[in-house]
Amino acid sequence: MNSALRYLNPVLTDRVNHLLENTYGPLPCHPKLSNGITHAEYREKLENYEIELIKANGFNFMIKNVPLYAQSSATKKDVKVTYAALRDTFNEFGDVKKISVFKGVVLLTFKTKKQAEETHSLINNMQMGKNILKTKVI
Repeated sequence: MNSALRYLNPVLTDRVNHLLENTYGPLPCHPKLSNGITHAEYREKLENYEIELIKANGFNFMIKNVPLYAQSSATKKDVKVTYAALRDTFNEFGDVKKISVFKGVVLLTFKTKKQAEETHSLINNMQMGKNILKTKVI
């Protein structure tokens, strides 16, 4: 994406760039954004483009605001939220085919959209660590 506009929304820009690289490799094709674009227009375009890229990568579920650390139910101590822990946890909700973790956002591919919808209804707005999870079925 246009690095001159990154300051408008650096977190979302980095996520979209990460998805672009995963989708198209190091030299992606991406929409041209003018330098005169407003903050709101930039965010809206990036959010729409992010959804397109998520679909292109085969993901059907997104979780935002995942913390780096959360309390273990077994030990009641803070532990790092790892890829393996996420995979094991979400396999309890349905058959997870693919997971990607990037800067507090987890993208998942459940076997069926119904599994994604059921997981969304169970964990959207749930607290994990000190963060409130926000989920979306794609």
